[in-house]
Amino acid sequence: MPTCKKCNMVFGHHQIVNGKERNLQRRKYCLECSPFGTRGTLVRGLKRKEQKSMGIPFTCSICGKSYVYKRGSGHTFSKCNSCSVNFYRKKKKDTLLKIAGGSCSLCGYSKCKWALTFHHLYGQEKEFAISGNHCRKLSSLKEEIKKCILVCENCHREIHYGIHVDKDLSQYKVTIKP
Repeated sequence: MPTCKKCNMVFGHHQIVNGKERNLQRRKYCLECSPFGTRGTLVRGLKRKEQKSMGIPFTCSICGKSYVYKRGSGHTFSKCNSCSVNFYRKKKKDTLLKIAGGSCSLCGYSKCKWALTFHHLYGQEKEFAISGNHCRKLSSLKEEIKKCILVCENCHREIHYGIHVDKDLSQYKVTIKP
């Protein structure tokens, strides 16, 4: 006979729960300490499915924002849609930076990845800006960064101001190895 680890009460192997006979041989806790069907699903005393169907808001484990779960909107039971999108956006930028070398082509800066940007060498070849297009496929982003150089924010401003006009920037073009 199994013994409850919480209250040390001995309980039977087979019991009737909700009109059905259940095998409780592998349970660690009795039905009073851990009611049947609640393992890992309790949120404020409700099962997650009940919470979802009643429209009770969930709380994001990352940002703490309260949201109503909608499967089609990208929510999960623990993360809101915004945090999920931010996670994949950051992951894509990490991949692109790794492909492009991970540091400024002009000065070698690599301390903060958020200070690195892609600069299109020839504006007429530009199909879209890399920034803000995290929803595009990685393959199309890779094709677009072939037309760019990776620079830090300071060098990027200097390029647009005209300080690096005398340099041949095409030698710094991002090359992707197959």
